[in-house]
Amino acid sequence: MKRILVLALLTGMLSIVCGVSSVEAVTITTYFLPGYTPTSFTVSDTPTYTSTLTYLSENAIVDVWYWQSGSEYEYLYRLKNVNADKIKGFVLDNVSHFTPSVVGVPGNTTSYTFTGGDTLSWIFPQLNHGSTIAGFYIKTYGPPGLIPVEAQDGGIDPRGVTYGPVPEPASMLLLGMGILGVFGLRRKKA
Repeated sequence: MKRILVLALLTGMLSIVCGVSSVEAVTITTYFLPGYTPTSFTVSDTPTYTSTLTYLSENAIVDVWYWQSGSEYEYLYRLKNVNADKIKGFVLDNVSHFTPSVVGVPGNTTSYTFTGGDTLSWIFPQLNHGSTIAGFYIKTYGPPGLIPVEAQDGGIDPRGVTYGPVPEPASMLLLGMGILGVFGLRRKKA
């Protein structure tokens, strides 16, 4: 009995260390074309991926949330201008291996284009230092994998990459600990 309590305590501590503890939520609203009907998504305040876009000394940050919906994946993006002069667009590049079945944009977006199955561009009013824009949404068949991303203003463009789904390490670690605990109990009874 004492070993079970110790194992439970260790698993709880491991959950906290690995960041599996409860986190705050954030609500992001996106608008679906052509009707511009608002839809709100409530997601964890900790994104699935955060990527820093850099060029020379200019930086932007893109946060990505994803989840699976049936046979499709849904992606939600948030872009922050850290110290770039200004940002007026966000681009997902070389995306010919996935075609969005649904696209949603923030309410203050000027336009979006999907050209030649290659580039998905999201254009919005000027994003100054420290400003954030959120709500760019894509629903697509299958995970896109590695995608070059770029925040652009026709001059110096911070750029980087964002990633598709991979197994979450903390969850896999907790599952492994649970399996080891079950085998330990069975062995003790025998």
